[in-house]
Amino acid sequence: MTTHLFEDNKEELDMATLYIKATIRLIVKFLELIPTFAKSFDEAYVEPELYLIDENVAIAMCCYELMHLLQNAFGKNFRALKFFC
Repeated sequence: MTTHLFEDNKEELDMATLYIKATIRLIVKFLELIPTFAKSFDEAYVEPELYLIDENVAIAMCCYELMHLLQNAFGKNFRALKFFC
């Protein structure tokens, strides 16, 4: 039933699927590495702008953006939520 929706846009669907898979792989890899950045994460709370000069702190602090990206990938976007309820 839904196959006819994607027949004309197969290339776009493949690109979207590839993007979602790559996003999830990035987030999984980040979650695997985040324990090694625990000290940097703690340092960021002491000095909030430390990410500007410390690469490890910058990597640790991107967890908020990645989790927001994961929420959007699964449809938890409050601006668009009314269209899916």
